[in-house]
Parts: sequence; structure tokens; C-alpha cells
Amino acid sequence: MPFKSPAMFLEPFKAAAGEGAALELKMRLLAGKTSALQKYTHRRDLGEFETDLLAHFDASLSADEKETLRLCRQLRNKVLHSDFRAAREKLNELGIPTDSGGVVRLDLPDPTIAEASRLIRGAQ
Repeated sequence: MPFKSPAMFLEPFKAAAGEGAALELKMRLLAGKTSALQKYTHRRDLGEFETDLLAHFDASLSADEKETLRLCRQLRNKVLHSDFRAAREKLNELGIPTDSGGVVRLDLPDPTIAEASRLIRGAQ
């Protein structure tokens, strides 16, 4: 497998993390404008919010939208916290097959170019 620079993964990560952060902001703004949901506006954990959000807007949401809201928080948190292995496991659990991005972590106790090159060649 050819070496892939970590930089090539930054743009997709930033896009995914940005979408997740924007969704959370929209949910908090919605909570602030909806008296039945205002208690969630500044809460750190939004786990209960999705339940109350679904109940409050039940008649306005399709089954697909309800399922998306139920699943998105778990995936969003895994991406935002860079827990990609857990995110892939969750997607696989949900029936969405994923492939490895080919990223390998190398411990580099001796941070030299020669040692990094040796470890990269060994990882390939």
C-alpha cells in the first residue's frame, strides 16, 4: 500500500466535523426557540434532547428523518472526537459497510527521518 500523507484526510475530516458542529448548533438554536425544549439550549449532553425533540415534532417528521436524528448524534460525536474505529463499527452495526482508510499509526520513540522511513517501509 503506498504511503498516504495525513494531510489528505484533513479536508474530509474538517468537512464532516463542521457538518456535525453545525447540526448541533442548529439543534441548540431550535431548543432555544421552542419553550418545551429550552432546557436543552446550554446542556453539555444532548442525549435526552433527541428523544424530546422527536416527541415534540413527531407529527412533522418522516420515519426517515426520525431515524436520522436518532443515529446522527452517536456518529457525530465519534467523528468530532476522532474515534474513527468506533464510528466505523457503529456504521457497520447499522448495516453501512465501510472500508479502512489505510491509515496506520506508527509509534516513533526515536523521532528521526531515518527511523520514520524505516517504520513506514515496514508498515507497507
